[in-house]
Amino acid sequence: MPIDRLAPGELAPGTEVLDGLVLPHGMHVSARFPRIAHATGPLRAEDVTSYVRDRVDVKRVELAAVGTVFNAVHVLGGDPAKTYRIEVTSSGNATEIVMHDLTPIPPKTADPTESEADKWKRAGYKPNGMPLDPANQR
Repeated sequence: MPIDRLAPGELAPGTEVLDGLVLPHGMHVSARFPRIAHATGPLRAEDVTSYVRDRVDVKRVELAAVGTVFNAVHVLGGDPAKTYRIEVTSSGNATEIVMHDLTPIPPKTADPTESEADKWKRAGYKPNGMPLDPANQR
């Protein structure tokens, strides 16, 4: 059996996943928020950029002062309804991937069964516009 070998600079997939993107071996999720996530690792930024490029449907890559930006991309094998901006930057001996979820948030639809008084109450007011709790006004 031939031994599976990586080309120079080619990164192997790791075990951690960031919004559908399998991170390269050596990178770890360092922070996760509702619409943005960070991963870091001691890898070369050029190698991470190539790794990410192979795993997103990229039409254009932007080279910025801080690193490489993949704007308005979808992660291959991820949720096709999600759109991301992925930044690959280096700082010292570490490289960081920052994923911004650009997917538009659908507008909240009004509940047709909710009464006018309930709408006011949910907002913290009485139907006449007076606060429900004057002591806790902001």
